[in-house]
Amino acid sequence: MPKTTHGKTKTSEYTAWEGLIQRCTNKSHKYYQSYGGRGITVCGRWANFENFYKDMGAKPDKQHTIERVNNDKGYSKNNCVWATQIAQARNRRTRTDNTSGTPGIYWEKRTRKWQVQICAATKRISLGCYKHFADAISAREKGELTYW
Repeated sequence: MPKTTHGKTKTSEYTAWEGLIQRCTNKSHKYYQSYGGRGITVCGRWANFENFYKDMGAKPDKQHTIERVNNDKGYSKNNCVWATQIAQARNRRTRTDNTSGTPGIYWEKRTRKWQVQICAATKRISLGCYKHFADAISAREKGELTYW
């Protein structure tokens, strides 16, 4: 009996599915440490592409990629959406070297000031450096309004 296929192996949805499987399971993948290496898993249902596609459906457009709503949880129907890069920039986990507890704000020892950054349209933008933490937070909030 011939093997039937879903006919979607050349689609961007299949590429997204294959990428998340690799990031979470392949220890040789360049991003494994940030995904599978820190406990991010793929639900058993999504081991099969057809189930992934039934749950997620087609991407709204080519600007959208798979996004985990809670970055500390795995890939599953209840934790994933198709999102733009701009939306994803808002949903990044705080860097491990961030001592401020606020995304995009960190203490720079060399200058002895708070550095403020924001990611927008896949670019990191500097919003300046500030002597006082409250000023840094204010700059970050203004940056979010401007860029997001």
